[in-house]
Amino acid sequence: MWSDAVFGQDYAVTLLSHAMKHQRLAQSYLFYGPEGVGKRHTAERLAMAVNCLTGEGVACGHCVSCRKLLNGSHPDWFIVQPLEGKSGIGIEQIRQLQPLMAHRPFEGCRRVVVIDPIDKLEGPASNALLKLLEEPSADNLLILISHQPESLLPTIRSRCQMIRFIPLSEEIIRKILRAAHPGMPIPEIAVKMAQGSIGKAMAWLEDDQLAIEWEKSVQWFFEEPGWNVSQRLAWVTDREREKWERIHWRIFWQTWQDLLRDRLILSGGGSSSILTNPQLQQQLRQMKPLSTQQLSKRIEQISLLLQQMQVRVTALAASESLLIDWRSE
Repeated sequence: MWSDAVFGQDYAVTLLSHAMKHQRLAQSYLFYGPEGVGKRHTAERLAMAVNCLTGEGVACGHCVSCRKLLNGSHPDWFIVQPLEGKSGIGIEQIRQLQPLMAHRPFEGCRRVVVIDPIDKLEGPASNALLKLLEEPSADNLLILISHQPESLLPTIRSRCQMIRFIPLSEEIIRKILRAAHPGMPIPEIAVKMAQGSIGKAMAWLEDDQLAIEWEKSVQWFFEEPGWNVSQRLAWVTDREREKWERIHWRIFWQTWQDLLRDRLILSGGGSSSILTNPQLQQQLRQMKPLSTQQLSKRIEQISLLLQQMQVRVTALAASESLLIDWRSE
């Protein structure tokens, strides 16, 4: 079925599958939610489903229609996005859709037009889009993709059936990454830093700098128990000199939190199969012992620090305070 290739979006899949089954697909949808969670992918699978030659709702992936959609050559599949060198979607791009959508599809049962992202629509283009939304055709399926639906005109939102897409779970992100990169080790930090976005996870996976940052963070984690107060202050000063930004602090503290959780699991006799970093378990076992209470406290302190970093830049001072606090334990 078409939904088999859509992961982590059960609500959207259920809603669209029910509509297809009862032949009640809306003519205009607004897919909204965080960037990189599968909105365009779902639109593509939906287009395959409504035009699949094996039968509506199937999206077999093998028929002529499905293969054309997969390779981007189907004449009834259109993506409208900012042109190269442009930051927004202009009025001419929307106007060009009007005569196209006035005619029947070339090959399929429905023409599917995706505007991604609709948030990039330039002011004058909004009125042209409203005209399309006001005069829908049963042969067309218009899907607007938004990462910031609150920024859209209420008149645009009200003319579409809105479907919310949620951040993907870490389990789903791991599954997708492993399928996309079979046999390749998936760094856990790429999953953590993705914040529910497979798009971000893919980007992190291809970023060599991430691996370097992670390796440095792991090295510092094993060195930290031997640091005296002067060394802790010097370490923070070095990070200030390197002009660390919030993203560097997030990688650092997320890595340390994962390693502390692994230590907590090992201290309680837990299985190595549930460790985030099983390849480091021998080194973790050899570290200076900390009580379960101490490990739990540090994990909670990092969680609080990561939350604080989302609303204000306190990473440098807060990190210094935390490292000094740990020295006294």
